[in-house]
Amino acid sequence: MQTQTYHKRIKLKYKILSFFYDLVEVFFSNTETNPRNGLARQIPNDDLRILDVCFGTGNSTLLVAKNNSKNRITGVDLSEDMLRVANRKIGKQGLSNVTTLRMDALNMDFEDASFDIATSSFGLHEMEYPVMENILKEMHRILKKGGKLYLVDYQLQDTAIKRFLFRMYLLLTSPPHVKDFLKYDWEAIMNECGFRIDKIEPYRISQIICASRL
Repeated sequence: MQTQTYHKRIKLKYKILSFFYDLVEVFFSNTETNPRNGLARQIPNDDLRILDVCFGTGNSTLLVAKNNSKNRITGVDLSEDMLRVANRKIGKQGLSNVTTLRMDALNMDFEDASFDIATSSFGLHEMEYPVMENILKEMHRILKKGGKLYLVDYQLQDTAIKRFLFRMYLLLTSPPHVKDFLKYDWEAIMNECGFRIDKIEPYRISQIICASRL
């Protein structure tokens, strides 16, 4: 039942958001504080098979694809509407190293240990904890041993005024459990799901968790 509720909520929410989702990018207009640029810097331009879970409109991964022509990138998402926007952008930018698939991240149709890198950007906070944990375990399954995991998502702000404004933004845009998400012990979560955290990099209203599959 919880999974069905998650599926229904995500499909409806992103059917609506697909029309103006990319407007949120105004938060990341500064190159130095943009976590999407930070993610792109983590990934070398080598012959690597990369999976992006909760692909959305592709804002993070398309930047990686543009910089890294040797990468072979697959983006999966539950929302047909978000993927439709992403595919228009892929065609407009002429990116031949990105493919998209509509797929449930809880049960991905890929063989074990078939990817070198897995990423997810601003998708995990939408999920209640059991769903998120199962998706992380599924990402562990599809990664090769020693493969890299990069998670880009929200983090608590460092001053009272920033925390207040950020919470107002989340109140308008995110599900109620996001307040719990901001307090998660990521080291414990990564260990539970079979990963080791290598480092965590802070960015504007966000962070990148860089981990390795054990």
